[in-house]
This record gives sequence, structure tokens and C-alpha cells, in this order.
Amino acid sequence: MAAQLSAQEITARNGFHATMRSYFQSIEDANPDIPYEIIGDSVNDPSFNCFGYAVWDPAWEVEGDEATFRGRINDADTWPMLDIAYDRRKFYPVPITGAPLANDVEVYQVPGTNAPSHAHKVIDPARNLCASKQEAQGLIAHDRLLLTSHITNQPTRFKYGELVRRYRRSEAEHNKRWVKTKSGRKVKAKDAEKTKSGKHFQLKKGVIDGGVKKNSGKKVKSTPQSSKKSTEDTSRAKQALLKKFTLWKGSSPPPKPKAAAPAKSAAPPKTAGTPSKTTLPTRPAATTKPAATTKPTPKKTTE
Repeated sequence: MAAQLSAQEITARNGFHATMRSYFQSIEDANPDIPYEIIGDSVNDPSFNCFGYAVWDPAWEVEGDEATFRGRINDADTWPMLDIAYDRRKFYPVPITGAPLANDVEVYQVPGTNAPSHAHKVIDPARNLCASKQEAQGLIAHDRLLLTSHITNQPTRFKYGELVRRYRRSEAEHNKRWVKTKSGRKVKAKDAEKTKSGKHFQLKKGVIDGGVKKNSGKKVKSTPQSSKKSTEDTSRAKQALLKKFTLWKGSSPPPKPKAAAPAKSAAPPKTAGTPSKTTLPTRPAATTKPAATTKPTPKKTTE
């Protein structure tokens, strides 16, 4: 049971909603049957906001899955941030053309900006009835187009702006994108590897698409899609280099021709006036001494 509001809280609540209704008075005056009705009090309740309420329902809460609990979505400053936050909560973009379905979420954008400004949940498509969280002051029911009104007497100013995106809950799509690890944590399928036993483990941040890196002692191969992308990137890089080389070659000046080396001329013939090389006199050959002759000894005579 909701806590009873004090008189001061009721005054603050009524003043807040009176101000809010004035923003959309131009549409409400044109269609008196369009409701702006307070359907839940949560004065100064910061535990959830319009983006969080739009994708929350108590019937969707799953024990142990924090993404299904009621809570704020603060990461909604840009469309990519909101896409990531809604992906975790099983909501995915669908075309905004045609009538919405019950529980669809539609998001606003102020003209001239490129960021989400507000979100509502479709309650009853046949009646164009929606509900949204109004800042910290509680839930309101309203016509689907009521909050798109410009501020009264200021046709170029809007509180929330136009409805520009629609999201729809899809369990099947969510189960394609997310898996549970052995420890029970939910991670994106592209960031996980399936083991032979059918369980998943999360890849480390060091694993890069298109390459092979070690992960806890195991080699994790890139997916075929990543390999194909890597091959395409390499091919594009080669083509770019070839193109640069061709352009450089076409713009470079032609090489200078090499000067011919002078022919080696024959030695000039010797002339009579040119002194010839003097020949040194040769040393006379050594002469041998004549052998010494022996003097004959006279024979002794007998007298």
C-alpha cells in the first residue's frame, strides 16, 4: 500500500502537475477528452525515471537478473547510449510507422536536438492511452500525442518534442545477443566463447577481432566475419598504397640520363725524340783461375 502523502507533499504534487499541464495546454484545449491523470504518487522518488519506467513491469522481473528490476536509466544522453541500455532490458528499435502495440516504448526528441528527451509506455493502443514518469513527482496517464504539444503561447518551444523512436520487447532477440557464463553472469554473445561442454566464458579485453590472442592459456580464433573484415581491410590498405605509388610515380620528373664515360684511348706511339729506357751494363761473368802447375823435380844422378 502506498504511503499516505502529507498536506505539504500533496500541495507540491498538485503544483508540479499544474505546471506540467500548462506545457501541453494547446492540445488539451483542442481535445478536452484527452486525459492528464495522476495514476501513481512517488513524490521526490529518484529510484526510477521515465526511461527506466517505460521498460519496467513487475511481471518481467526475473530473480538474479538485475536488468529486469525497476530502476533509473541514467545513460540516456545520446541515442547510442539509450540503445545499449534498452538492449540490456530486452527492448529493440522497430519502425515507428503504423500503430504501436501494448507495452511498446516511444521516445521523444526536442526539435533541433539529437538526443532523447522523454519516454512513455503504450498502455492501450486502441484508446491511444500511454503512461510516463514525470521527473520525480509520479506517474501520469495521457494521450499518446499530448506530450508532443508546444509550450502554451510559445509555438517554437517544446517540453519534450516529437515522437521519433519506438522500441519493442523481444525475448528471442535478446537471447541471440546475450548469453550466461558459467558463473551466471550475463554477457554479450559476441564477447563470449562457447566451450565443448556448451557453456560460455567471457573473453578478455585483449582479444581483438580479426586476430588471435591468448586468453587464459587458450587461443581464441576470430569469427569468420571478423576474419573476412580483416582481409578486406588489408586489401583496401594495399590498394591505397598502390594508388599512392602510382600517383607519386606519375608526378615525379623523369630521371636524368647518365653521362657516357669517356672512351679509353690507346697509348700514343713512341717517337724518335722520346728517350728510350736505358739498359744498365751487365756485370761480366766471373772468370775462373787457372789451376796451379806442379814444377818437375829433377832426378838425382849418380856420379
